[in-house]
Amino acid sequence: MRWPCASLALLLASCVAGGASVNTGTPPNKHQGARTAAGSGEPIVLPASFERGLIYLKPVTEESGVPMTLLLSSTSRSTLREAKAAELVGGRLEPETTTLILPKMAWDAFIPESRGDEGRFLIASRIGEADPPTGVDGIAGTGFLAERTFTIDFKNAVFLFRAPGEAPFGDSYERINLIPSKRDPKKGPEEPSGTPREDEPPETYALSVSLGGVAHEFVFDLGARINLSSVQAQALGAEPGLSASCVLSPPLFDELAKTLKTFPTTDDPDGEPVRFVEVPSVKVAGKETGPAWFVRDSTSPEEAGIAGRVSGGCLSKLALTIDFRSGLAVVTNP
Repeated sequence: MRWPCASLALLLASCVAGGASVNTGTPPNKHQGARTAAGSGEPIVLPASFERGLIYLKPVTEESGVPMTLLLSSTSRSTLREAKAAELVGGRLEPETTTLILPKMAWDAFIPESRGDEGRFLIASRIGEADPPTGVDGIAGTGFLAERTFTIDFKNAVFLFRAPGEAPFGDSYERINLIPSKRDPKKGPEEPSGTPREDEPPETYALSVSLGGVAHEFVFDLGARINLSSVQAQALGAEPGLSASCVLSPPLFDELAKTLKTFPTTDDPDGEPVRFVEVPSVKVAGKETGPAWFVRDSTSPEEAGIAGRVSGGCLSKLALTIDFRSGLAVVTNP
């Protein structure tokens, strides 16, 4: 089925940001509480590590000093492990608790505060959802990104929190259509309390990417990942372990595999065959970020018009500034 496109869209412009200063070490004016908004021209460097194309936020709570590791995702709901949720509230959780708003973070290990119900983190095990990947305390998902402006600099491994709408403009734009959540009209969008339904899929974003000069529409999925075995990693020239993945629908993969370099079929831990193809030219808004390898995705249901998923694994040479509130984004080669 073809997803309808909402009127709100993300735009991509291939221009270079102005010389804004970056706040990396000076305490914010609100020294008794975490800063909740970047100043104009003064983006905040968030505590984040870029590992094999994945982004991990590493904040620390202000009052109790509890460290956290959150995997960034642009397609998932924000979730926490139950043990970490209990630690954040200083002890045992009430039996009926299924969501949590994160406490304020220390200014020198800061991430933006949660924003009302949209910013709540679901406690994964209490809503029947799988726990976040091993080694992380939770997932910072669409509720964390919504209504905010960020720069994700994959090349230099920097994650910036910007003032609302602070993004450079240019003459070359490319539309990225917002794919709305699948909602059950019988249930409605919210519970009577106003809390978003725990069983409701998040919104996702579609990004136009050119492979070998041909444009395709992909889901923009910062959390797309694969656990590479040692055999797979050796074939790809990568390191084994959890890595960002870019995936292609079977029809597109099979078409590209006729002329492009493919890697030997290897087996994942479950014994299912995994196939890879290397795409020499990968462009976003005219900016080159290839070569990149893609995996054949035979597990996800096919969506008409969607060629697959792109993540940091195939955006490694780019920086994207995205205003999730107004729908404007800019891509550069930093």
